[in-house]
Amino acid sequence: MKRKMTVSEIITVLYYLSYYLNSLTGKFSSNAFSQNLETGNKIHKKLGYSQDKYIFQRFVEVDGEYWQIIGKPDEVNEEEGYIGELKTYRNKKKKEKIKEIAETQANIYCFLSGFPKFKVYLYDALEDKKTYEKEYEANYKKAEEDIKKAVRRKKKAHKLLKKLK
Repeated sequence: MKRKMTVSEIITVLYYLSYYLNSLTGKFSSNAFSQNLETGNKIHKKLGYSQDKYIFQRFVEVDGEYWQIIGKPDEVNEEEGYIGELKTYRNKKKKEKIKEIAETQANIYCFLSGFPKFKVYLYDALEDKKTYEKEYEANYKKAEEDIKKAVRRKKKAHKLLKKLK
């Protein structure tokens, strides 16, 4: 196993572990998850939150091993010094969880890039409108803890998969 994780993979391991485990075995538990990703990607492009100029990486030590963490944020605002993360949702009941996921993801991008703050935007795909925007201070310690937690989960998942084969 390569000691490399993308920020998207970290988020999947932290918040959608069953989907991640199913993806390792080639079994996908839900078409809804894939459909939501596709809808989100279309909205990102429509609103201009799909930049290709910036890709950040950093090596993080986890239990004596160095892991390459790499990610491409939705928005990088050099002038105002922040990272932006847009998340879409279709179910109002999941809005708070989606906000938490966006906060975690944007905070990790700040850790990788050195930016001191981030903005989270939420977009209701059914109502076709932005419903939330807030700026936060980055918390590098939390970002590093989240990365380490995801790396450890990934290693456990791969170890378990080997035992099952």
